[in-house]
Amino acid sequence: MKRTITALILLLSLMLSACSMTPEKGNRGVGQLTGQTEREPTFQEMVYTRPDVDALKEAEQEVCSESMSQTDVQALLETLAFYYNQVKHCQTMYHLADIRHSLDLSDQYYKEEYGFCLQFMNQVSESMDTVCRALAQSPVREELEADFFGEGYFDQYLDDQGQITESVWSETLLKLMEEEAQLEAKYYDVLSDLARNQADPDYTQKLAEAVAPIYVELIQVRQAMAQETGYADYESFAWDWFYYRDYTPQEAEAYVSSIQENLVPLYLQLWNSDFFEKAYSKTVSQEQIRDYVRSAAEHMGGIAETSWEVLTNQELFDLSAGENKYVGSFELYLASYEVPFIFFYPYGDITDYIGFSHEFGHFINDYVTQESYLSTDNAEVLSQAMEYLATSYSEDTGASVLKILQKMVLANSLSTYIDQAAYHSFENRVYKLTKEELTLETLNATYAAVMEDFGIELGEGMQTDWAEVPHFFTEPFYVLSYVVSNDIAMQIYEKELEKAGDGLELFEELSMQWDDQEFGTLLNGAGIVSPFAPQRMDELKTCFQTKLIDQLD
Repeated sequence: MKRTITALILLLSLMLSACSMTPEKGNRGVGQLTGQTEREPTFQEMVYTRPDVDALKEAEQEVCSESMSQTDVQALLETLAFYYNQVKHCQTMYHLADIRHSLDLSDQYYKEEYGFCLQFMNQVSESMDTVCRALAQSPVREELEADFFGEGYFDQYLDDQGQITESVWSETLLKLMEEEAQLEAKYYDVLSDLARNQADPDYTQKLAEAVAPIYVELIQVRQAMAQETGYADYESFAWDWFYYRDYTPQEAEAYVSSIQENLVPLYLQLWNSDFFEKAYSKTVSQEQIRDYVRSAAEHMGGIAETSWEVLTNQELFDLSAGENKYVGSFELYLASYEVPFIFFYPYGDITDYIGFSHEFGHFINDYVTQESYLSTDNAEVLSQAMEYLATSYSEDTGASVLKILQKMVLANSLSTYIDQAAYHSFENRVYKLTKEELTLETLNATYAAVMEDFGIELGEGMQTDWAEVPHFFTEPFYVLSYVVSNDIAMQIYEKELEKAGDGLELFEELSMQWDDQEFGTLLNGAGIVSPFAPQRMDELKTCFQTKLIDQLD
């Protein structure tokens, strides 16, 4: 999944969902920007236009000016709604450019448009910070907090004397973010250049040699971003700016260590069996993976079935395996159209069943909540839960395939704990290296050492496999969310295994609770055990032992 939204965008989205708009501003804000008709457009009918920088700044100035003098809350909210629709338009065009660039990395037009949008979204984030600072000085600030933002929200923009603080969006920070965007674009250029050579036995080695300088520069730029904003390191910066986690990096490190101690032995038993060899020997067509998820959605009913109808009616997915297609899968929300889109690269093996159901879980989440989740950890729960529930509800899939998939999702779950915890450990180590230590040789050696610590056997030349993990380049320190959220998804699945329908009921309940809750609050409200609770690791070990390891042939 790619990074898509800032906390400010989320907060405005939540706030404005409760606002009423005049017909004039509603039409001006939505109709002109999206061009929607009475019939909902398909993805192919959605028109990309480069975001208008001047239009955004004009809307920003209007809402900032009105914030200082307007005493009518409703009037201010209408102006703010128009500004927010400009932001939605920018974000939607960014995502359209991203998807169409990823569909064909050789398309020069969308390559350039994606690069433009990638850099422009940093200006959007700065603009939204400016708007929030203006709202913090509004004469109706207390009413805004009481009715929409929450009590004390604007305090973060004020000092002890109640004066507005200096924005962190300095020219230096914007320049660093522009450098980061350019480096990420260079990374995609390398992928595009090497895309046709993936069958080359030396592909990963060549990829690592090509992207290592980019990765080294990215680490240095990101560390400078953290320093510019007053953070000790980039990990802490990313924790707050992008992922909004309510647990600390230190708690995460202890959790990763517990995974290494308790689950690696089980993983080694799984890896030393012939389960994966047998499972991966089965080929899977695009039609089969589509029918698998369709059947699951229809038999689950409710929000899953409705989401599937929207996905298919508006053709909001791509399952092709184009020669120049980006090798990866993700889901993005198209805010102006209020629908998500699934980008999926099929590998032709059994993992496609799991991968497509994962992205469909994201689709459900974003379609139901309009992308209104507070943290990355929340966002990954439904996606991973869908992987498990699909094996219980896809009744039109053959019994023999389902039997393998029911073991495969647990095997994949155990692998997720190990692989993603190892990836997190790798990032944690390389971001502590000095500029002089950041070399291809050191990256390879660090990756090999971490994999060995987690019981992952690397064959000859596989020490360069880090180069094939896109999150390292575009979403640093994201991977831990796959681990933490997978634990919650596992608990949903365990409930389903104990009593049919209970897991589905919890799945639907959680789908309605993402809007403004931190991860810990969400868990407590749903009666779910925290992944960090000491007894939870023992429960996991028992589940994997009895339902997977003991069931291996």
